[in-house]
Parts: sequence; structure tokens; C-alpha cells
Amino acid sequence: MKNLKHYRIPVRGLKPGIHNFEFEVNDGFFGHFEASPIEQGHLMVGVQVDKRPDMVLLTFEVSGVVRVECDRCTEPFDMQLEQEQQLVVKYDEDERDDSDVVYISRNRTDLYLAEYLYEYIVLSLPITKTHPEDADGNLTCDPAVLRYLQANDAAAATEAEQEDEATSNPFKDALKDFKPN
Repeated sequence: MKNLKHYRIPVRGLKPGIHNFEFEVNDGFFGHFEASPIEQGHLMVGVQVDKRPDMVLLTFEVSGVVRVECDRCTEPFDMQLEQEQQLVVKYDEDERDDSDVVYISRNRTDLYLAEYLYEYIVLSLPITKTHPEDADGNLTCDPAVLRYLQANDAAAATEAEQEDEATSNPFKDALKDFKPN
């Protein structure tokens, strides 16, 4: 994390009011985080800092592209990300992170943002990362993989139907004759 020191905001020297900062996040940034789901990307992060006497409110606006692997065909592709997050920083004697608020001492000179930036970027990824559809609504995954998946889906469906027909379920059989009043 030593090389990520430039992702910081000098909170002690800021006057009360709104201040804007901009950071660039690229491949080297993601390399600092072990087992990162993102290895490549280029994003711009605008940080609006609203410094108040009792707290600091930070609004992060993340936009750019990250390289991810498609969960459907495993082919890498560029995924567009747009995200806005807020971080509330309050002053306290004990420095700690809660789920919604970060507490820092009034003597703290800088607020390091690299971990928060990384967290917000990773959390902005969808649960399922798949190639986008084209203008006609067709999947843009690797066509060979799509054919393979469709063939396997059809074979599995046929096998399941045959299995249902072959096995007799006494409860299901009894319900076939049931007629509600």
C-alpha cells in the first residue's frame, strides 16, 4: 500500500466548505490488492469533499472501464462502470471504521482513500458479469461456447424429462386424480 499514498486528501489543511479532487485508477492500482477480481482497468474518480466543523462528507463518482472475465463464456471483455458512493467521516478520540461511518482523530492530517476506492469499484461490479447484448438483443459471447451451452442445456432438459417419466411418485400419482369441489 506504500505506493498508493497519492490517493489521499489533506483533511487537516482544508477550510470548511466544498472541495473537489480527482484521481486516476489504472492497472497498477489493482495490483496492490491481493486476489483482486479486477486486474486491469482505467477509471476516473471524482471526490467531492464537504468539510464541516464536526465531520467530513465525501462523495465518490467513479466512471470508466474494467477488464473482467465473462461468467458465461470465460472470455475477457471491457465492462463500463458508473458508480456514486458516499463516505461519512466523523471526528472522535478513537480511530475506527464502522459499517457506515469512519472515525478519525482531529489531529489526523491526511485521509487515505485507496482502500475505499478499491472497495467501491469492486462493489460496483454486478454479481453476474456477462458480455452485453448487441443492438438486436443477441448475446455477444463467444459463438462456439454459446452453441456448446445450448446443446448441453437441451440434452439436460431431455434427460430430466425422461427421468421424470421413468420414476413413479405415489404422491404425484394420487394428486392426478384429485378434483377440487
